[in-house]
Amino acid sequence: MAESITTTVSGRILYLTINREKARNALNSAVVAELSMAFKEASAREDVCAVQLSGAGKAAFCAGADLKELCDQRTLEGRIAFFTSIAELLESMLRCRKPIVSKVHGFCLAGGMGLIAASDIVLASDSAVFGLPEVKVGLIPMIVEKVLARISDKRIISELALTGNSISATEALRHNLVSKVYPAVDLDSEADALTAKLALFDAEALAGIAASSRDLVDSGLIAKLHAAARKVAIFSMSPGTNGHLNKFAGRS
Repeated sequence: MAESITTTVSGRILYLTINREKARNALNSAVVAELSMAFKEASAREDVCAVQLSGAGKAAFCAGADLKELCDQRTLEGRIAFFTSIAELLESMLRCRKPIVSKVHGFCLAGGMGLIAASDIVLASDSAVFGLPEVKVGLIPMIVEKVLARISDKRIISELALTGNSISATEALRHNLVSKVYPAVDLDSEADALTAKLALFDAEALAGIAASSRDLVDSGLIAKLHAAARKVAIFSMSPGTNGHLNKFAGRS
Protein backbone atom coordinates (compact mmCIF):
# COMPACT_ATOMS: atom_id res chain seq x y z
CA MET A 1 0.00 0.00 0.00
CA ALA A 2 1.35 3.42 -0.96
CA GLU A 3 2.14 5.95 1.74
CA SER A 4 -0.52 8.61 2.27
CA ILE A 5 2.16 11.29 2.10
CA THR A 6 5.79 11.25 1.09
CA THR A 7 8.44 13.18 3.00
CA THR A 8 11.94 14.11 1.92
CA VAL A 9 14.50 16.46 3.40
CA SER A 10 17.01 18.04 1.05
CA GLY A 11 19.03 21.23 1.40
CA ARG A 12 17.29 22.20 4.68
CA ILE A 13 13.85 21.94 3.01
CA LEU A 14 11.19 19.43 4.04
CA TYR A 15 9.24 18.32 0.98
CA LEU A 16 5.74 17.01 1.78
CA THR A 17 3.62 15.47 -0.97
CA ILE A 18 0.03 14.27 -0.64
CA ASN A 19 0.25 10.86 -2.28
CA ARG A 20 -3.31 10.14 -3.45
CA GLU A 21 -3.09 11.07 -7.12
CA LYS A 22 -5.97 8.80 -8.21
CA ALA A 23 -8.23 10.47 -5.62
CA ARG A 24 -7.09 13.96 -6.68
CA ASN A 25 -5.11 14.08 -3.42
CA ALA A 26 -8.26 14.24 -1.31
CA LEU A 27 -7.82 14.56 2.44
CA ASN A 28 -8.72 11.27 4.09
CA SER A 29 -8.00 10.53 7.75
CA ALA A 30 -4.58 9.05 7.03
CA VAL A 31 -3.43 12.06 5.00
CA VAL A 32 -4.76 14.50 7.59
CA ALA A 33 -3.10 12.70 10.49
CA GLU A 34 0.23 12.29 8.71
CA LEU A 35 0.35 15.87 7.48
CA SER A 36 -0.54 17.19 10.94
CA MET A 37 2.28 15.15 12.48
CA ALA A 38 4.73 16.20 9.78
CA PHE A 39 4.10 19.90 10.38
CA LYS A 40 4.41 19.45 14.14
CA GLU A 41 7.67 17.54 13.76
CA ALA A 42 9.02 20.11 11.29
CA SER A 43 8.82 22.77 14.00
CA ALA A 44 11.35 20.90 16.11
CA ARG A 45 13.72 19.78 13.35
CA GLU A 46 17.05 21.60 13.32
CA ASP A 47 17.85 20.30 9.83
CA VAL A 48 14.75 21.99 8.35
CA CYS A 49 14.23 25.72 7.81
CA ALA A 50 11.18 25.63 5.49
CA VAL A 51 8.51 23.29 4.13
CA GLN A 52 7.32 22.79 0.56
CA LEU A 53 3.84 21.23 0.22
CA SER A 54 2.48 19.72 -3.00
CA GLY A 55 0.15 17.07 -4.36
CA ALA A 56 1.21 14.04 -6.37
CA GLY A 57 0.90 14.43 -10.13
CA LYS A 58 -0.17 17.46 -12.12
CA ALA A 59 -3.97 17.07 -12.12
CA ALA A 60 -4.67 18.24 -8.57
CA PHE A 61 -2.96 19.85 -5.62
CA CYS A 62 -5.84 18.81 -3.36
CA ALA A 63 -9.54 18.39 -4.14
CA GLY A 64 -10.61 18.79 -0.51
CA ALA A 65 -11.88 16.37 2.12
CA ASP A 66 -12.57 12.75 1.20
CA LEU A 67 -16.38 12.84 1.10
CA LYS A 68 -16.70 9.07 0.79
CA GLU A 69 -14.92 8.74 4.11
CA LEU A 70 -17.16 11.45 5.56
CA CYS A 71 -20.21 9.41 4.50
CA ASP A 72 -18.84 6.48 6.48
CA GLN A 73 -19.19 8.57 9.64
CA ARG A 74 -22.82 7.91 10.56
CA THR A 75 -22.88 9.55 14.01
CA LEU A 76 -22.52 13.15 15.10
CA GLU A 77 -19.46 12.19 17.15
CA GLY A 78 -17.85 10.69 14.07
CA ARG A 79 -18.60 13.77 11.98
CA ILE A 80 -17.22 16.07 14.69
CA ALA A 81 -14.02 14.00 14.82
CA PHE A 82 -13.74 14.12 11.01
CA PHE A 83 -14.04 17.89 10.72
CA THR A 84 -12.04 18.56 13.88
CA SER A 85 -9.11 16.65 12.39
CA ILE A 86 -9.13 19.05 9.42
CA ALA A 87 -9.22 22.04 11.77
CA GLU A 88 -6.29 20.48 13.64
CA LEU A 89 -4.35 20.07 10.39
CA LEU A 90 -4.78 23.76 9.58
CA GLU A 91 -3.81 24.60 13.16
CA SER A 92 -0.64 22.53 12.82
CA MET A 93 0.25 24.53 9.71
CA LEU A 94 -0.50 27.88 11.33
CA ARG A 95 1.56 26.94 14.39
CA CYS A 96 4.45 25.44 12.42
CA ARG A 97 7.68 27.29 13.18
CA LYS A 98 8.84 26.93 9.59
CA PRO A 99 7.53 28.94 6.64
CA ILE A 100 5.31 26.84 4.35
CA VAL A 101 5.44 27.13 0.57
CA SER A 102 2.60 25.44 -1.32
CA LYS A 103 3.09 24.43 -4.96
CA VAL A 104 -0.23 24.17 -6.81
CA HIS A 105 -0.72 22.18 -10.00
CA GLY A 106 -4.26 21.52 -11.22
CA PHE A 107 -7.31 21.58 -8.96
CA CYS A 108 -7.20 23.31 -5.58
CA LEU A 109 -10.68 22.94 -4.15
CA ALA A 110 -12.52 23.03 -0.80
CA GLY A 111 -10.07 21.79 1.85
CA GLY A 112 -7.24 22.35 -0.63
CA MET A 113 -8.10 26.04 -0.42
CA GLY A 114 -7.65 25.74 3.33
CA LEU A 115 -4.15 24.34 2.84
CA ILE A 116 -3.05 27.26 0.68
CA ALA A 117 -4.67 29.77 3.04
CA ALA A 118 -2.63 28.32 5.92
CA SER A 119 0.57 28.56 3.85
CA ASP A 120 2.93 31.52 3.82
CA ILE A 121 3.71 31.52 0.10
CA VAL A 122 1.63 29.92 -2.67
CA LEU A 123 3.02 29.33 -6.15
CA ALA A 124 0.55 28.18 -8.79
CA SER A 125 0.69 26.97 -12.37
CA ASP A 126 -1.21 29.00 -14.93
CA SER A 127 -3.50 26.01 -15.45
CA ALA A 128 -4.45 25.70 -11.76
CA VAL A 129 -8.13 25.97 -10.79
CA PHE A 130 -9.45 27.24 -7.46
CA GLY A 131 -12.87 26.95 -5.87
CA LEU A 132 -15.22 26.16 -3.00
CA PRO A 133 -17.66 23.60 -4.48
CA GLU A 134 -19.08 22.38 -1.15
CA VAL A 135 -22.52 23.86 -1.89
CA LYS A 136 -22.90 21.32 -4.71
CA VAL A 137 -23.03 18.50 -2.15
CA GLY A 138 -25.05 20.43 0.42
CA LEU A 139 -22.11 21.37 2.64
CA ILE A 140 -20.76 24.67 3.95
CA PRO A 141 -17.03 25.54 3.66
CA MET A 142 -17.17 26.89 7.19
CA ILE A 143 -13.69 25.84 8.33
CA VAL A 144 -11.98 26.90 5.12
CA GLU A 145 -13.75 30.28 5.09
CA LYS A 146 -12.21 31.14 8.47
CA VAL A 147 -8.65 30.65 7.30
CA LEU A 148 -9.29 32.16 3.86
CA ALA A 149 -10.44 35.37 5.55
CA ARG A 150 -6.88 36.03 6.71
CA ILE A 151 -5.57 36.33 3.14
CA SER A 152 -8.42 37.34 0.82
CA ASP A 153 -11.49 39.55 0.70
CA LYS A 154 -14.97 38.60 1.87
CA ARG A 155 -16.63 39.25 -1.47
CA ILE A 156 -14.69 36.65 -3.45
CA ILE A 157 -14.92 34.09 -0.63
CA SER A 158 -18.70 34.54 -0.47
CA GLU A 159 -19.04 34.35 -4.25
CA LEU A 160 -17.04 31.13 -4.50
CA ALA A 161 -18.92 29.56 -1.57
CA LEU A 162 -22.41 30.56 -2.73
CA THR A 163 -22.02 29.67 -6.41
CA GLY A 164 -19.61 26.73 -6.23
CA ASN A 165 -17.88 28.29 -9.24
CA SER A 166 -14.16 27.98 -9.87
CA ILE A 167 -11.64 30.65 -10.84
CA SER A 168 -8.37 30.59 -12.75
CA ALA A 169 -4.92 31.07 -11.30
CA THR A 170 -4.84 34.59 -12.75
CA GLU A 171 -8.05 35.47 -10.92
CA ALA A 172 -6.76 33.81 -7.75
CA LEU A 173 -3.67 36.01 -7.92
CA ARG A 174 -5.84 39.10 -8.28
CA HIS A 175 -7.71 38.13 -5.10
CA ASN A 176 -4.55 37.42 -3.11
CA LEU A 177 -5.21 33.69 -2.91
CA VAL A 178 -1.81 32.91 -4.44
CA SER A 179 1.54 34.67 -4.39
CA LYS A 180 2.73 34.09 -7.96
CA VAL A 181 1.62 32.28 -11.12
CA TYR A 182 4.01 30.52 -13.50
CA PRO A 183 3.67 28.50 -16.71
CA ALA A 184 2.97 24.91 -15.71
CA VAL A 185 6.28 23.71 -17.18
CA ASP A 186 8.21 26.16 -14.99
CA LEU A 187 6.38 25.76 -11.68
CA ASP A 188 8.51 22.98 -10.19
CA SER A 189 11.81 24.73 -10.91
CA GLU A 190 10.50 28.09 -9.67
CA ALA A 191 9.25 26.52 -6.42
CA ASP A 192 12.58 24.78 -5.88
CA ALA A 193 14.47 28.01 -6.54
CA LEU A 194 12.36 29.89 -4.00
CA THR A 195 12.74 27.29 -1.27
CA ALA A 196 16.47 27.08 -1.99
CA LYS A 197 16.66 30.82 -1.36
CA LEU A 198 14.87 30.40 1.97
CA ALA A 199 17.42 27.76 2.92
CA LEU A 200 20.14 30.43 2.81
CA PHE A 201 18.59 32.41 5.67
CA ASP A 202 18.63 32.05 9.43
CA ALA A 203 15.97 29.57 10.58
CA GLU A 204 14.99 31.59 13.65
CA ALA A 205 14.51 34.72 11.57
CA LEU A 206 12.30 32.81 9.13
CA ALA A 207 10.28 31.36 12.02
CA GLY A 208 9.78 34.79 13.54
CA ILE A 209 8.63 36.32 10.27
CA ALA A 210 6.17 33.46 9.63
CA ALA A 211 4.71 33.70 13.14
CA SER A 212 4.36 37.46 12.92
CA SER A 213 2.57 37.37 9.58
CA ARG A 214 0.10 34.73 10.80
CA ASP A 215 -0.90 36.86 13.80
CA LEU A 216 -2.72 34.03 15.57
CA VAL A 217 -3.05 35.55 19.02
CA ASP A 218 -4.84 38.71 17.92
CA SER A 219 -7.14 37.08 15.39
CA GLY A 220 -8.37 34.20 17.57
CA LEU A 221 -8.28 32.12 14.41
CA ILE A 222 -7.56 28.76 16.05
CA ALA A 223 -10.64 28.97 18.25
CA LYS A 224 -12.73 29.95 15.22
CA LEU A 225 -11.50 26.90 13.28
CA HIS A 226 -12.50 24.48 16.03
CA ALA A 227 -15.88 26.14 16.56
CA ALA A 228 -16.52 25.93 12.81
CA ALA A 229 -15.61 22.23 12.78
CA ARG A 230 -18.31 21.45 15.31
CA LYS A 231 -20.91 23.61 13.55
CA VAL A 232 -20.32 22.09 10.12
CA ALA A 233 -20.40 18.58 11.62
CA ILE A 234 -23.83 19.27 13.10
CA PHE A 235 -25.01 20.77 9.80
CA SER A 236 -23.76 17.73 7.87
CA MET A 237 -26.12 15.47 9.82
CA SER A 238 -29.24 17.05 8.27
CA PRO A 239 -31.28 14.75 6.00
CA GLY A 240 -30.76 17.02 3.00
CA THR A 241 -26.99 17.15 3.32
CA ASN A 242 -26.75 13.42 3.98
CA GLY A 243 -28.76 12.82 0.84
CA HIS A 244 -26.38 14.94 -1.25
CA LEU A 245 -23.33 13.25 0.28
CA ASN A 246 -24.65 9.74 -0.29
CA LYS A 247 -25.51 10.59 -3.89
CA PHE A 248 -21.99 11.96 -4.43
CA ALA A 249 -20.51 8.80 -2.93
CA GLY A 250 -22.76 6.62 -5.11
CA ARG A 251 -24.73 5.26 -2.15
CA SER A 252 -28.19 6.65 -2.84
